[in-house]
Amino acid sequence: MGTQLKRLSWIFAIQVACVGLGFWVQYQFLRSFSQRSASQVAWDEIASVSSEIVSASHASQGEAIDVSQLLSQIRSAAPEQPWQATLVDADWRIVDRPSNHDASLSPGTTITWQPAGLPQPDTKVGPIPGFAAFPDGLHAASVFKFSDSLEAVLIHVPLAAVNLTTAEAFMATPMAMSLALLWTCILLGICTYMLGSRIGDAIEKSQLNAETDTLQKAQSLLRTQDAVIFGLANLAESRDPETGEHLQRIALYATALAQSLRNNPKFQDVVDEEFVRLIGTSSALHDIGKVGIEDAILRKPGRLSNDERKEIQRHPIIGSECLLKIEQRLGASNFLQMAREIAHSHHEWWNGSGYPDNLIGNEIPIAARIVAIADVYDALATRRVYKPDLPHIACVGFIERGRGTQFDPGLVDAFLEVEQQFRRIAEQHSDIIRPGADGDASSTASREHVDTDLDSSLEAAMVTMKVHN
Repeated sequence: MGTQLKRLSWIFAIQVACVGLGFWVQYQFLRSFSQRSASQVAWDEIASVSSEIVSASHASQGEAIDVSQLLSQIRSAAPEQPWQATLVDADWRIVDRPSNHDASLSPGTTITWQPAGLPQPDTKVGPIPGFAAFPDGLHAASVFKFSDSLEAVLIHVPLAAVNLTTAEAFMATPMAMSLALLWTCILLGICTYMLGSRIGDAIEKSQLNAETDTLQKAQSLLRTQDAVIFGLANLAESRDPETGEHLQRIALYATALAQSLRNNPKFQDVVDEEFVRLIGTSSALHDIGKVGIEDAILRKPGRLSNDERKEIQRHPIIGSECLLKIEQRLGASNFLQMAREIAHSHHEWWNGSGYPDNLIGNEIPIAARIVAIADVYDALATRRVYKPDLPHIACVGFIERGRGTQFDPGLVDAFLEVEQQFRRIAEQHSDIIRPGADGDASSTASREHVDTDLDSSLEAAMVTMKVHN
């Protein structure tokens, strides 16, 4: 849009320059025309005298003409006329000057004469039109020459005197031209604005269409990405005897818990809308490393040996290394970075007794801490080959007791606020989850009075689950 506006500005400036140039040429033409008109006016003034001089020449009938006497008669006949009569010799030196002439032009002063190039008269006397350069300026003049005299009569009018009248009429021209230029510029500005608006609307519409297409392609790419991710994650999970809805539940648990942190002062600087969106997808790859673990270990129904436990605890490293290779090949990505952090650290404990790096507290990435709660809740609430499924109240009680040891205390508090969402997600996405005897009860008192047999079963199940996870 900025480039188009610059182009329109250049177009407008060029148009204004062209119009201005046109008016300047017009001004120069009018000025030249005015000067020519002034000369013509001067010669018309002289024409009234020409007839008298020509008549006097014919009346002489071959007798010698007294040029000085003729000059005096001409001057006395029209003393108020703007023209002047000067007698010059063959070398264009002043012989006799009028009394009202510039006093500095004494007899003997030489003037310069230049014919105007107009058609010559039929008479031998003249007049011959032209220009005479006097010290006080240029005069439009007509020369009368007599065959029996070396002297000539020069009837002349200062152009400055004629131009004065013409200039008065010409003074309004610049103002009129300025108004015309201003009006033309306004019209050009309006036309340019209208044209620019239409071009801008077209560009904006084109950009909007392009952005819409880009957004649709991006959304399609995200849907494809999510489908591929879940397909890849399901491929890894298919080797582990868990329910087919496990990944969907983990994504929903993690999203619900992350969403509850949006307005929490402790987490709102990190957990934003983009974080919530990413964790819903990234969490699906939390156990991608299980592709590197033998089926005999993954599907073993009983306790694991120390070697088997060490082997299965390698899956976070296997998963993070796999995702790191993908990230190195595709380039930096917020999604891949979060998925790698989750895969690597979702088995770390808040007190540092987890694996693989024994991270403590905030050293564990926030996304991994969120998925840790979601993964443990799902492991407790779902029937596995090595443990029964447990009711919602027991799962909540276990997570609450892990506050400050296995889990981030702040996240446990946030989990307790949304634990009913976890129960609903579990019920909606699995027919294996058994409805809890507590119904909708969620108070601290109800969780603290878990049945002794149930509590014992929970602890026994967690011993086994800890070994496997």
